[in-house]
Amino acid sequence: MRRQQQNPLQMMMEFMNSGGNPQQAMQMLMERNPNTSKVMTQIQNMAKGQNPRDFAMQLARQKGIDPKQVEDLARRMGLK
Repeated sequence: MRRQQQNPLQMMMEFMNSGGNPQQAMQMLMERNPNTSKVMTQIQNMAKGQNPRDFAMQLARQKGIDPKQVEDLARRMGLK
C-alpha cells in the first residue's frame, strides 16, 4: 500500500520543529528530490525580478497552499 504524500511545507515545519536548521532542510530537499536545483532555476525565471515574498505568496495561493504556512516556515528559517 502506498503511503499518502505529506504536504511539503508540513514536512519542513516538522523538520524545523525537531531541531533541524535551514541548511539541513535544503540538503534534505535535494536528497529527496534530485530535481530541486532545476525547480529552483524555474522559480527564479518565473519570478522575473518580483519581490521574493510577494512571489512566494502568489505561488502558494495558486497552488492551494495556505500562505500562513509559507510565512511560518520562512520565519523559522530566519527569512522575513
